[in-house]
Amino acid sequence: MPDLTLLHLTDIHAADPSGNTWLGQDAGANLDRVVNVVKDLTIDIAAVLVSGDLVNEPSEANYRVFNQVAKSLHSLGAPVHLALGNHDDRALFRQCVVGVEGGSPTGAYYYDEQIRNLRLIVLDTRGGTGGTIGVDDEQLDWLERELAEPTPLGSLVVMHHPPLPTAVPDLNARLDNVARLRRVLMDREVRGILCGHVHFT
Repeated sequence: MPDLTLLHLTDIHAADPSGNTWLGQDAGANLDRVVNVVKDLTIDIAAVLVSGDLVNEPSEANYRVFNQVAKSLHSLGAPVHLALGNHDDRALFRQCVVGVEGGSPTGAYYYDEQIRNLRLIVLDTRGGTGGTIGVDDEQLDWLERELAEPTPLGSLVVMHHPPLPTAVPDLNARLDNVARLRRVLMDREVRGILCGHVHFT
């Protein structure tokens, strides 16, 4: 497999400074520092991947802040791909960030994209109502069809909640359909799964 450098970020938790910020953090300043370090490395970034919790609390004001913050990411000159986390809101995200009209504004946000012959698959683990999280059957049906088609460098999955237990028990997600997700991914050319939620690698 040829070298392919991806920048993976997660849990930006952008927030209007006058509102509820994540532990008092300035998401914009933090992201600027990361981007400046990456620029100093003078490496070829094929894509930027952000695995959810774009905002700290879902509101138009916070998504406007995220759009400002994201300009730093776009300055790297690579495509930026976004996934949604449990702090995000599908309808507000579509309205304020991607500007998608039509379809179901509250439906799961998932898609695939080719990055230099690597297939990127973005899944939505935000779940449905009642606080559930997981990858629904509609996404898994789609994922099964996608993975049935070969691609030169295989596939990379991006999703917010890790499908495996982590070292932070309080943040371990009990994903719906994780057994079926495992079956769908089994014996396919999936290079890895990038996640967020627990705020460490």
